[in-house]
Amino acid sequence: MPVFDPASRPSPADAALLHGILHPAPSGARFRRASLAYRARQRRAQLVRGLVVLALLGGVCGSALMTTRHHAPSPVAAAAGEFPATTGSIGAALR
Repeated sequence: MPVFDPASRPSPADAALLHGILHPAPSGARFRRASLAYRARQRRAQLVRGLVVLALLGGVCGSALMTTRHHAPSPVAAAAGEFPATTGSIGAALR
């Protein structure tokens, strides 16, 4: 049977072990703060991803709009009766 001497003190490792077992768990405030910070970072990242997708979509749609738009022929080419696409160069249509 162990003898308990009131004058003896436990080692720091034994004291820490007993403290961890017998005392209540730390409050969840630290975990709550970490959870809120995590959610804020996730929301911010989702917003940034959404803005990047919108910018890319706008670029693609704008590019498609610019390439499919039909422009009227220039007045010089219309007056000469030739279009630059048929001569191979713009300078040749301005003769």
